[in-house]
Amino acid sequence: MTLLPLTVLKEDPRSTILAYPHGDAQMVSARIQELEQLGVHSVYDFGGKSLRGFHVLGLGYCGVVILARLGSQDVALKIRRTDAPKSDLRGEAACLAAANQIEIGPKLISTSRNFLTMGYVAGDRFFDWLKETVSNHDSKAVQAILRRILKDCYKLDSVGLNHGNLRYISDHVIVSNESAVLIDFSSASQFRRAANVTSVTQGLFIGGKTRNYLKEVLSIPSKKTLIESLRNYKQRQTEQNFHALLGLLGLS
Repeated sequence: MTLLPLTVLKEDPRSTILAYPHGDAQMVSARIQELEQLGVHSVYDFGGKSLRGFHVLGLGYCGVVILARLGSQDVALKIRRTDAPKSDLRGEAACLAAANQIEIGPKLISTSRNFLTMGYVAGDRFFDWLKETVSNHDSKAVQAILRRILKDCYKLDSVGLNHGNLRYISDHVIVSNESAVLIDFSSASQFRRAANVTSVTQGLFIGGKTRNYLKEVLSIPSKKTLIESLRNYKQRQTEQNFHALLGLLGLS
């Protein structure tokens, strides 16, 4: 793990990570000033993915996430891609702030047009965690994490906040300290109907690659039975219908 002060990074070829994928030197310089205004003074060359010789925590269609230093704390720093479909990150920040109000997601710290700083959540991507946990035949741990994910999704549904990407759960949940944290609110919206429970159940138990792993440690109902329960929940997102779904999955 290498810590690079921004004063050093601006002279380093790896500084292009701040304006990935098409930014020029002028844009990199402007973004460094933007970071300094947020209080970020250093970044870490650290993470499981390598991008242009720089290690990052994650890469998505809207942004690159790296580990950075803000004041005396380590933070997750989301960098808006230059080819992102959105012109700024403030909408995502608003959705994350709304999720934080019900104790969901990484803690939002600060935001600007091109950057978003959040509490750093150390842990494993859900699918990596699941494979290892299933290999250890730890069904109780799997049940506890699934229960947490579904309950958080129900809380989001209850406040009308749609995450937007939970059908692809492997990239949007980090398992940390025996708990689960929903991440990446880049596709979130408070203006379309929330369908978090429906989406995540489909991704986990119906159409996703996780179903085969879950079948090794859990008794999963047929897809037809699950779809019927989801249809009831979709029509009426009540606590009763949600708990009926949990019961069907053996997670009540």
